[in-house]
Amino acid sequence: MRELLFPEGVSLYAHDRREALAINLARQIAVWLGKALAEKQRALLAVAGGRTPVSCLEVLSKTTIDWPRVDVILTDERWVDDYHIDSHAGILKRYLLKNQASAASFIPMKTEHADPFEASAAVEEKLSALSWPIDVLVLGMGREGHTASLFPGAKGLQNAMTTGKKCAAIFVENLEHSKNSVTLKDEAPKDSTIT
Repeated sequence: MRELLFPEGVSLYAHDRREALAINLARQIAVWLGKALAEKQRALLAVAGGRTPVSCLEVLSKTTIDWPRVDVILTDERWVDDYHIDSHAGILKRYLLKNQASAASFIPMKTEHADPFEASAAVEEKLSALSWPIDVLVLGMGREGHTASLFPGAKGLQNAMTTGKKCAAIFVENLEHSKNSVTLKDEAPKDSTIT
């Protein structure tokens, strides 16, 4: 098998057991957030909302971190209400924003607007008020290989890959919900982990 080469600051953690991976990843996230909080007033944590990080989020929710100084955003959000089964915010509230992490500040990407395209300015304003760049980014990967909501061929993908804004609206023809996604900005997170 070919050796994988990662850019500087990107690490690969692999484990035979999902529980061990969740614990080790949560510990590493806590270390990175602690480093960020030692350097600035607030830290920015961006997490995927799918099934991939759920076990890590549960462990992280019980981890001792200066949570009142941590802002949490999603890497992407489906345009549904929090109580909907497909809501990433709902997943975050069930698995991360409880226990010790209930003191974190969550900034949702879903608004009362009809769709993410209509909500773009309002969401951009909320996200722009945060302490960028992202300090810790936890990505998941969809069945077809997408991350965040950056689907090949999606309406809004070109904008998401080139805009100077923090988020972009995405519509994928064969998916049920439109989405908001963080963009591919040149402000890379300080620490990245691939699991």
